[in-house]
Amino acid sequence: MDGKLVTCLFANGGFDLKKPLRDGCSQKELHKIITGVWLKRNDRYSEIRHKLSTKKT
Repeated sequence: MDGKLVTCLFANGGFDLKKPLRDGCSQKELHKIITGVWLKRNDRYSEIRHKLSTKKT
């Protein structure tokens, strides 16, 4: 996944970060891109597992 942001270790694809970086995006723009991708993800397995494990205690 060279240059791709993936939100899951089992992802088949990812969001290309090379293009915005090569186009000269600022740190603030890059932060906005990464935050947007992360917030829109559908794979929340770690969060679900964490909630389930904390309910048991």
